Amino acid sequence: MIRGLQDIIADTAGIHQVVILNPQKESEYTRITGRRIHIKGAGVIQFEKYTKTQVFHENVPLQDVLSKTSAFVCHGKFAKILIRTSHVAYTITITKNGEMKASKKQLPCDAPVPGAHDRVKNYIIKENSAVEPLIDLGILTKDGKIVNAKYDKFKQINRFLEILNDTLVFFPDKKITILDFGCGKSHLSFIVYYFLKEMLKFDVQIIGLDLKSDVILKCNQAAEKYGYTSLRFETGNIGDFVPPWDIGMVISLHACDTATDSVLFKAVEYNAKVILSVPCCQHEFNKQIRSNEYAILTRYGVVQERIAALFTDSIRANLLEVMGYKTQLLEFIDFDNTPKNILIRAIKAAIPAEAKTKALAEVHALMRQFNLSPALYNLLKPTDIHQRLAALGTAVPEILLPGPGTDPAKWAVIACDQYTQDRAYWEQAAGAVGAAPSTLNLILPEIFLEEPGRQERINRIHRTMGDYLAEGVFGPPLRGCVYLERSTPHQPRRRGLIMALDLERYQWQQNARPLCRATEGTVPGRLPSRMDIRRDAPLETPHIIILIDDDEDRLLPALEARAKRATPHYQTGLMAGSGAISGWVLDTPEDWTCIAGGLEALEDRSRSRYGETAGTGPFLFAVGDGNHSLAAAKGVWEEYKAAHPGDMDHPARWALVEIENLYDPGIGFEPIHRVLFGIRVEETLEALRVLPEFSHRYIDDRAELSRLVGEGTALGQTRIGLITRGKILLAEYGAAGIATADLQPLLDRLTEDRPAASIDYIHGEDELFRIVAGSSALGILLPPVQKRGLFGTVARSGPLPRKSFSMGAAGEKRFYYECRRLFQG
Repeated sequence: MIRGLQDIIADTAGIHQVVILNPQKESEYTRITGRRIHIKGAGVIQFEKYTKTQVFHENVPLQDVLSKTSAFVCHGKFAKILIRTSHVAYTITITKNGEMKASKKQLPCDAPVPGAHDRVKNYIIKENSAVEPLIDLGILTKDGKIVNAKYDKFKQINRFLEILNDTLVFFPDKKITILDFGCGKSHLSFIVYYFLKEMLKFDVQIIGLDLKSDVILKCNQAAEKYGYTSLRFETGNIGDFVPPWDIGMVISLHACDTATDSVLFKAVEYNAKVILSVPCCQHEFNKQIRSNEYAILTRYGVVQERIAALFTDSIRANLLEVMGYKTQLLEFIDFDNTPKNILIRAIKAAIPAEAKTKALAEVHALMRQFNLSPALYNLLKPTDIHQRLAALGTAVPEILLPGPGTDPAKWAVIACDQYTQDRAYWEQAAGAVGAAPSTLNLILPEIFLEEPGRQERINRIHRTMGDYLAEGVFGPPLRGCVYLERSTPHQPRRRGLIMALDLERYQWQQNARPLCRATEGTVPGRLPSRMDIRRDAPLETPHIIILIDDDEDRLLPALEARAKRATPHYQTGLMAGSGAISGWVLDTPEDWTCIAGGLEALEDRSRSRYGETAGTGPFLFAVGDGNHSLAAAKGVWEEYKAAHPGDMDHPARWALVEIENLYDPGIGFEPIHRVLFGIRVEETLEALRVLPEFSHRYIDDRAELSRLVGEGTALGQTRIGLITRGKILLAEYGAAGIATADLQPLLDRLTEDRPAASIDYIHGEDELFRIVAGSSALGILLPPVQKRGLFGTVARSGPLPRKSFSMGAAGEKRFYYECRRLFQG
């Protein structure tokens, strides 16, 4: 037990309420509340233990309450306890070194006992109480008796006060401002005021709002009669009302149909701490609901009506979670007394991003399946641009660009996974850079990845990153995205957008269906070395390209129009004859709104084209290049998250990427050819004979081979070339589609059975023939890849085999330029 707790609270038999608050990040529970109930005549404290997604109950005898409270506090590292007995309220805080500080406050004798189960004898408003508003409202007689016809209303009022009472812990200073929307004759406003002001001595301000001016006039006259100086009523519409002060709580009893949605929307807009709303008739979904798959739920009128009502409140609860409220649907009063028996209780809380994502995905799934367009969903579409982008799995990054003293032509270097068999290319790049600052010094080209001394290279890269940050290589940080254009030796222009991608919305596993998906298979064994490079790196610079399915080509032209109102922020030629690149920084909210609007339109269209996965959302982004680099970034983020629970805003959560349109005219899909080492052509032909209608023949020259391989797709065949230093063969088989789908598993088995064998992946036909000409390797020339239909294929079947396609030839690959801070040194 916490030392001294028993000395402070000797009256354990008088305990009525316990609230345990302020947990550490690693705590299993977010809060624990306890209230006194009676079971078989004996008083116990029923504890409710709240996790992020569930509530667990435990009944504890009164004599054990303090020891159980101590156990909860010690286990979950809570920092605050509130305990209430019949006449005293205790506030206990626990310091970091375990010391306890306590204060207590005497309660008035008529203060209500919170949370009692026996609602016949222990109502908050007691029977035989001469409460003037209830007498005038016709609920009590002048001598305090309950009017028989109003007994259900009396029970409703008391149940509402019980639920409200449980939320008062969120107003520790005993000051509260309340709006009662759709107040009507104001049973609720008057009794809430009486309870808070007269019984609990709260400093309270309440406004009741309704459309009926005659009712409002009578309510104000009654408030004046009772002397309720801080209670007033106004005639007005929910949507037009502007409150005169910050709102602590919004309450609403039986607002009809979508009026409840308006109440909830305004409560969120006011940033109210607490929302208590009892919906009334719910016709909206009953008019909309239909489903082919679940027609049994909409076939019978009475069932449809009830299902529609339940769907309405379930969606409301989820949407409130999305907007940052811990939400419960509670039984308001027994169903025998009224069918309007659900109360929505929402408490402002820190809802984890993944919980918000899941809640919104569940809403989208229900909307799609039953043809629903909820009023609250349409009202709550985020207006904050950063919220909108976050919902799309993106963010505006803080970008570092080389400063005025840095030569941009030497700074920009091609992506490290190119020229994996051409050491001379990297030697030429090093010669061109010399001692100048360059991204060449921030990357580890894959040709060196498995060589001895890798860790020393990585350490040197990290040191260089720190030096560049310290020595002023970069200009001032820029909060914005970058619209860029690239010319290549083969294309006059290719467009892209640099921004941050949320790794929480990406997975690479074969069966995963997240917002951002791998298009090619990921080899887990290739990730550790790449994670070593990213782990603890002060900087990242991207070569990851993310594709969008924008066949109408709307987003990037819209950004181009905005960007080109100014001159480029950077512009340079690229080394080794690789073209040129220009970038414009998009750094205004209007720019970001344009980005969000374009992506939202693509997200909506994705739902109709490819469906939506519960808990993850639609298929918006496909990895076009840098698949293993993005998977490594995901792995490093998962490591960090596990080691730092609760820190969901670290820069490692995001990866800097370039977004490109799959249908951009400047993007050509090229096959990634294979080179087999340690495997003879005869062995390869033998392995390929299992393919349907397989045949092969010799070809005289390279040009003829290229032509025949390219024509295969149009003929409904797959044709590949097999090239050695002395032979050129054409192999063909009767299976159209992506060649790697059938070929890669056979090649994998070949290399697995031969310890000395290996496969490399080569960009460009010229490079393939160059490698074969200078070695005993076997080259495999693959046919062109059709990019149309890529999203549909991945949506249906998951990632293609690894290294199935390349976005352009080797010299067209992304050049490193932009950087972003990652881990602090």
